[in-house]
Amino acid sequence: ILCVTNGSDRTILLSSKDRLSDKTVYCALYQDGVMERLLIFGYEGGRPVTVSARHGRLELDKEADTVYIGLEEVRVNQMSDRFFDVIECDRYILSIPLEMQEHPREQFASFSRLVE
Repeated sequence: ILCVTNGSDRTILLSSKDRLSDKTVYCALYQDGVMERLLIFGYEGGRPVTVSARHGRLELDKEADTVYIGLEEVRVNQMSDRFFDVIECDRYILSIPLEMQEHPREQFASFSRLVE
């Protein structure tokens, strides 16, 4: 669904249902949902946020409409109206409700051609 292939230097775009909460994930290594040395840029409630972590794991819920990112060795930087907040912790979980993108399929054969 997210169209992310395994490899190094990966970019994962997470379009949220709340347009003010979109995120972009950059990771040095991506392998089947496991990420190494990652940075997450985006907005939370319309305010800029940056998250860095040594390890991460990306998982979708059963309906594939929410992505969860579990992070380890984390630093979160967020701007507020008058302050710059910093959180450092061992573990942190992000939950992002995804906006599904439509990809129209090209018509490859008409019904009448199939019947002929």
